[in-house]
Amino acid sequence: MGSCFTDLYLLREKRINDVVLLKEPDMVPFFPLASLYAPWYAGVSFKEAYEEPSAWLNAHMKMNQELQPDLLFNATSFLSSQVYQALDLKQLVWPGHGISENTPHQYSEAEYLLEKEYDELINDPSDFVIRKYLPRTLGKMAPFSKLPPISVFLFGYPAIELVTLLNTTGMQEAWKVLTKAGEEASIWVTARLKYEQEMTKLGFPLFTKGRATAPFDFIADFLRGIKGSMMDIHRVPDKLLAVMDKVYPLILLTALTMAKMGNNNRVYIPLHCGADGFMSEKHFDKFYWPQLKTLVLDLIREDMMPCLFYEGNWDSRLKYLAELPKAKTIGMFDRTDLANVKKVLGNVMCISGNMPADMLKYGTVEQVEKYTKLLIETAGEGGGFIMSNAAIMDNAEPELVRAWRDATRKYGVY
Repeated sequence: MGSCFTDLYLLREKRINDVVLLKEPDMVPFFPLASLYAPWYAGVSFKEAYEEPSAWLNAHMKMNQELQPDLLFNATSFLSSQVYQALDLKQLVWPGHGISENTPHQYSEAEYLLEKEYDELINDPSDFVIRKYLPRTLGKMAPFSKLPPISVFLFGYPAIELVTLLNTTGMQEAWKVLTKAGEEASIWVTARLKYEQEMTKLGFPLFTKGRATAPFDFIADFLRGIKGSMMDIHRVPDKLLAVMDKVYPLILLTALTMAKMGNNNRVYIPLHCGADGFMSEKHFDKFYWPQLKTLVLDLIREDMMPCLFYEGNWDSRLKYLAELPKAKTIGMFDRTDLANVKKVLGNVMCISGNMPADMLKYGTVEQVEKYTKLLIETAGEGGGFIMSNAAIMDNAEPELVRAWRDATRKYGVY
C-alpha cells in the first residue's frame, strides 16, 4: 500500500473510530449506503451487474473513486444471477428474472416453515433444513425432500442405505447443480475479495465483513414470513420463543466467524420488524428486544462493534436503546427524528443517518445542501455523527449525491 494511500486509510479509520467513541473527529464522516446504487451511478443496468462480476465491481470502483466516502458499504449483490438460476432460488426475484432489468432484487416472502413444523425444527434443525427448507427455497434441491429422516442413517449398516439413496438419478442431478452453483459463486467471491483488497490499498476502509440478524427477524425473514411470525406471537408464542433460542447460537457464530475471517470487527445488523407500528411495546418487550440486546452484548463481549440499522421509525423505542453500553455501537437511523435521537442517545452511541432517499432522487442541489447542513447542526454537535442516507438509495441522481458529499465536507468540519 502506497504511503499516501496508507495515510488516507488510517485517517478515515481514525475519523470513524473517533465518532464511535463519541469524540469530535476532524470532520463528519461521509458514508453513503450505496451497494445497489453503484450500477445506477455508473450507468450499468442492474441486470448486467447481477450477471457479470466485472461490471458490478467496476461500477463500485467508479463510484467510490468519485465520491471518496470514508466508509465503503459492502459491494455485494448477494451472489449472482447465475447462482440463483442454477439453484432455482424461490426466495428472490432479481433484475431480468421476475422484475425489470433496472429494478433491484425483491424478496418473495412465504412460509418456508409451517406452523405445525415448529417441533421438527426445534428437535432436529439439520434434518429440517436438508429435507424441507432447502427443497422449498431451492427448486433444484427438490429430491432432498424424498429422503427419510437423516438420523435414521447415523449408525452402523443403515449408512450404506443412505449412500444408495444419495446415488439415485434425482440426487445425482441435485449434487451436480450444487457443484455448478458453487463454481459460479466462487467466481464472484474471488472477484469481490480482489476488489476489497484494491479498495483498501487505495485508502478506503470497508464498512463490515460480519452480518447478524435479530432472532425475531431471522424467523420472519427466512422461515415464517412477517405475516406468519406476527400470527405466531398470538397462536404459538412459546414455540416461537423456542425456535429463536434454537437459532440464536447459529446467528452469533456466523457473525463472529465472518467478522474474524474478514479481520473487521464491525458487524452489520439490519433490523426489519422492531420499528414502531410493527408490534406493540408489550410484544417488543417479549419477542424482540431481549433477544436483540443479548446479541449486541454478546458481540461486544467478543470485541465486536455492532452497527444496527434501525429501519423505519424507532421514536418510541429509543428508551430501550439507551440501555446499550456507551460508545460501543453505531446506530444507523432511517426515519427516526434525529434531534430526538441526539437528545436521548447522544451520550450512548454514534449516530448515523438520515438523508432521505427521495430527496436524493427528486430534490434540488439547494435542498440537499440545506438539509445536509441541518443534519450536521442537529446531530453533529460534539461529534458522534456519521453522515449517511435514511435508506438504501437505488436510483438517486448522481448530481444530488455529489452535492450531498460536497455539503458534508463544507459544513462538517470541526
